[in-house]
Amino acid sequence: MGFVRENGVVGSGKIVLMNEKGRSWNFNLRQKPSCGTVYVRGGWVSFCDANGLQAGDIYTFKLIKRGGTLVLRLLPKGAESCSLDPSCFVANVAPSTLRYDTLVFDS
Repeated sequence: MGFVRENGVVGSGKIVLMNEKGRSWNFNLRQKPSCGTVYVRGGWVSFCDANGLQAGDIYTFKLIKRGGTLVLRLLPKGAESCSLDPSCFVANVAPSTLRYDTLVFDS
């Protein structure tokens, strides 16, 4: 839960995911009370389709606005990795995230 903990991401509120061109998708942020997992449900598949993300792809989001509505921007494929930067979220498009149309912030 490094990204979630480091950036104070909590499970109720709004979040905006942007692609590298600035187009945005709005989501409701939720949190499972039993385990603290933070996620968005519904729209993840549309985001992936619009941005050419497929199962197995690695993607990176950078937190560009906190407080109020969080804003995360998708970094271009092949961009320099920021895996050590706590404001970055690096993960892969797991088949289960597509099947359940859910983005989980659990790393």
